[in-house]
Amino acid sequence: MPKSGHSDECFRVRQETFCYSDYAITPGFNQTSTHGGPIRPGLPLRIAYLDGYIIRLEVRTKAWSEPLN
Repeated sequence: MPKSGHSDECFRVRQETFCYSDYAITPGFNQTSTHGGPIRPGLPLRIAYLDGYIIRLEVRTKAWSEPLN
């Protein structure tokens, strides 16, 4: 998405597609990568969502071999 644009940023996890924009007010997560958001291709995430809105986003910061807790 261009930094000056208004397109939605979207990604898909299995059958669920998530789309959001810095320019739309929504009840969930909406910070695109072009404006400092954390989501990048290949980044391990845990996503909690309701009605297609991301309500909690956890970015894995430890190595795969380490437990999250």
